[in-house]
Amino acid sequence: MLPGTSPAVPVPGAAGGGVPSFGFLLRLNGRHDPARQYRDGLEVFAAAERAGLDSGWITSHHFAAPQGTIASPLLYLTAAAARTTRLRLGAAVVVLTLEDPIRVAEDAALLDSLSGGRLELGLGRGLEDWPFAAFGIDYDDRRAIYTRSLERLRAVLGGTELPGGRRLHPPAPTVADRIWEPAVDIADGERIGASGAGLLASRSKRLAPAAAEAAQRDLVDAYREAARRAGHRPRVALSRTVYVGATEASARAEFDGGLPPGPVDASQAVVGGPAEVADRLRADPLLSGADHLLVQAIPAKLPLEHWRRSLELVGREVGPALARSARAVSR
Repeated sequence: MLPGTSPAVPVPGAAGGGVPSFGFLLRLNGRHDPARQYRDGLEVFAAAERAGLDSGWITSHHFAAPQGTIASPLLYLTAAAARTTRLRLGAAVVVLTLEDPIRVAEDAALLDSLSGGRLELGLGRGLEDWPFAAFGIDYDDRRAIYTRSLERLRAVLGGTELPGGRRLHPPAPTVADRIWEPAVDIADGERIGASGAGLLASRSKRLAPAAAEAAQRDLVDAYREAARRAGHRPRVALSRTVYVGATEASARAEFDGGLPPGPVDASQAVVGGPAEVADRLRADPLLSGADHLLVQAIPAKLPLEHWRRSLELVGREVGPALARSARAVSR
């Protein structure tokens, strides 16, 4: 281990019997003022750790976007690191096309050091076109820019010497092994698999549920095959909209009584009491092979307090129920 580095915390993965680790994916896009929402979001991280969840991820969007209001996920996760001790901290994602890759490496290295090696670094080129003009970057150039920036970031994290004889400090050689990327098509999935990065896989909201599930299955299969051909261990994190209440009836009443869906696709949401949600997740054909399940928490649909309670039930009841049934099957 290089001087100044923190030992990496082991990354939780699919447990014996095909049970993924449970985390959450937080979209801060609710109705309250930003300062209050940022503080409330940090409490969700702390509560999720107390409930036994394995990871907490924050989405990233520039300016005031319906999808989210966190422009600096690594900065926000640094605050989350100060309120947690075990929870892995995921960026989903840093829009690398709009960033200096050396500065991203520096921020990632500092966060990883402060958190004791808990960073999971999600990177993407950006899907929405509207932020690019504000940064003076042509949206049509995003693929080429991202490719160059990602190569530069990996080199800097790996300790390459920069002009003037400088190197990244603190050193963070293991962060490059915890890079994740989202994919929009099969070619993307194959590229990510060949690179050794993990795959952040979400279902398309533009497709009907059955078609979205089939598309995600094909994407994951292509990613896994490309990773194996390149000699890498595949790492897959699936996101699902899951809302758990005390009972099936109360969960459905709360979820259906929230604000209009917006970024929530109600037709793909898993809603119910702990037992019903566990049964429905157990029937999800992709989850048994995933390393991580990221439960989406979306305050534009319901207040953060509701999502916090739901995540507590996921950690304390749903996850253990799935683990128990997996152990029973494996006997």
